[in-house]
Parts: sequence; structure tokens; C-alpha cells
Amino acid sequence: MNVPAGFTSGNLPTGAQLMGHDGAEPLLVSVAAQLESVLRWDLERPEKWW
Repeated sequence: MNVPAGFTSGNLPTGAQLMGHDGAEPLLVSVAAQLESVLRWDLERPEKWW
């Protein structure tokens, strides 16, 4: 599962890949949901470059 991980110094989005063993999907979704609720990615936007 890929999750947002902020922006580079050039305002490009970066991500992190969460991986697990077979059957770990519920755990990965739970971790991603927890990260989203704490880090509030929906509120972050890169600066306009144009």
C-alpha cells in the first residue's frame, strides 16, 4: 500500500510503501488510516510553481 509522505524541497509529492506478508491487508489498511487521521494529508498542498 502506498501512502503520502510529504513533499520534496522542489514541492514534488513523495510516498511510502507499506508492505506485509500474505493476509496483512487489514493491518496495512488500519495503519494507513491511523497515519491519515494523525498526519492530516488532506490539509497539505504544495506551493504553486507556476
